[in-house]
Amino acid sequence: MQASEASISLACISLKMDECPKPVQPSRKTSRVLTEDYLLEKKFICQVCHRQYRYYQGLYNHKRFECGKDPQFHCTQCPFKCKQKISLRRHLASKHNSL
Repeated sequence: MQASEASISLACISLKMDECPKPVQPSRKTSRVLTEDYLLEKKFICQVCHRQYRYYQGLYNHKRFECGKDPQFHCTQCPFKCKQKISLRRHLASKHNSL
């Protein structure tokens, strides 16, 4: 996909499907068609900070690692700090070429 096609596809998500100049085609990994209701649906809400999540696991991780807590994962090679282990793994892979 070229950059212009990607920007058109991303812009189409905010439009109604019939208004989109180039409809978003579901990939073979997804069987669900993107609709406005699906994109805006967020059922799980943090009672402390009111952040909203589509899936319970997102809210669970937020409560466990993020909400009202200092970053607990630190890079050993630079001053980078983060609240979730996956963020540290991504940082190490992209900035220091290591896992």
